[in-house]
Amino acid sequence: MPQLTQTEVWFLDEAIKGHRLLISKLGAYIQMASDPQLRQLCQDCLQTHQRHFNMLASQIR
Repeated sequence: MPQLTQTEVWFLDEAIKGHRLLISKLGAYIQMASDPQLRQLCQDCLQTHQRHFNMLASQIR
C-alpha cells in the first residue's frame, strides 16, 4: 500500500472524526425517538456511517 502524505492523513483523520460524531449523535437519536420508522431510519444511517468509519479507519492501520 502506498504511503499517505501528511495532508492525506489529516483529511482521513477529519473524515473519521466526522463519522464518529455522526455515529454518536445517531445513537442518541435512536434512544430519544419514539416513532419506530424514525428509529429504523436512524439505525440504518448509523450502520452506514459505521461501515464508512470502519473503511476509513482501515486505511490508517
